[in-house]
Amino acid sequence: MAIEYRLHIKSQNFEFNLIRNYLTLKNILLKEEILDKTVIFDLYNVEGFIITIYKNNNSYFEYLISKENVIFREWVHSYVICFRLNKDYDYLNAKLNMLDVITYILNHTSEDSILLYSSDVMILVREKNEININNEMGFWNTDEMLSKKKLILLKNK
Repeated sequence: MAIEYRLHIKSQNFEFNLIRNYLTLKNILLKEEILDKTVIFDLYNVEGFIITIYKNNNSYFEYLISKENVIFREWVHSYVICFRLNKDYDYLNAKLNMLDVITYILNHTSEDSILLYSSDVMILVREKNEININNEMGFWNTDEMLSKKKLILLKNK
């Protein structure tokens, strides 16, 4: 079973080339597949995940920011960038690689965004160009992940 993270971007239009450009910049070999309004980037497990992008209308979010605190949001239009991490790949390395892609996206967009684990645990949220990170759920619990967190917060100030 794969582990899934979803970056939701509140937007009517998302430029798929943004991710394509990042992958090209990093010389990552990939196979791109376009199905209807969905784009799939199969990275041949080089980075430890597959990226799927699709449009989502009328999104309703109910997600945890702590074990006792649930947040509700509703977006009329959004795009979902789904990262399906390969369970056979080094999990920490796959998360670090995923965060590199997410940091690139956040640095090249300004829309509100939410990164969720398993569709209901908030990892980070950007609202009105301010990023808030969830420190409660154990995602940032290694030195490598803490370094990525500092980089995300620094680049988005």
